[in-house]
This record gives sequence, structure tokens and C-alpha cells, in this order.
Amino acid sequence: MINFTTTPIEGGTLLEFEIPGGVCEPADIATLNPPEVPGTKGVVISGRGPVWLYAALAHHYHTTQWVGTFDPRLGGAVVTSRHSRTAPPVGTVVEIPKAVPA
Repeated sequence: MINFTTTPIEGGTLLEFEIPGGVCEPADIATLNPPEVPGTKGVVISGRGPVWLYAALAHHYHTTQWVGTFDPRLGGAVVTSRHSRTAPPVGTVVEIPKAVPA
């Protein structure tokens, strides 16, 4: 089972995942239960995991305004898809601000 936490950030939600024991299998996608996030904002995916898990999560959140993946080397999230003309362009590095009160 993959554990998720969400943190509201300016303009979206930071979705962090953790894989207990550090190992998961492709079959785990079938039982993946990511939390709901506001679709009117973006979502940033962060965690140590395989590329196929990131792809599954990005697809799950395709109804949000935009999807990004956190890159600690850049200190922000790279926008990988957008679903609104007002969302940051694909390839933009979005700074991850401190959590805002819910």
C-alpha cells in the first residue's frame, strides 16, 4: 500500500507519496487510492518511486488545472501537463511555496 499526504500550497496541492519498505509492484496500480484534490487548481506530485507510478498519478489527476512533478534539484515543480489556458505553461518550474492554512 502506498501512503499519501496532501498539503495545500498556493495555486494547488502538494501530493506526497511514500512506499513502505521502498518497494512496490506494477500490480499495485490496480489498488492505488490517491486522495481527492481540488480540480480547480494544480497538483504537484512528489516522492521516491518508479516512473510508472508517476505516470499513473499524473493520469489520475488529469482533471486538475495542471500537473507537475517536484524536482529537488530545481527547488520546484516542473509542469508536465496543463488543462487550462490560465495554468502555467508546460516546462515551467513552479516554486513550491510554504503550506497555506486550509
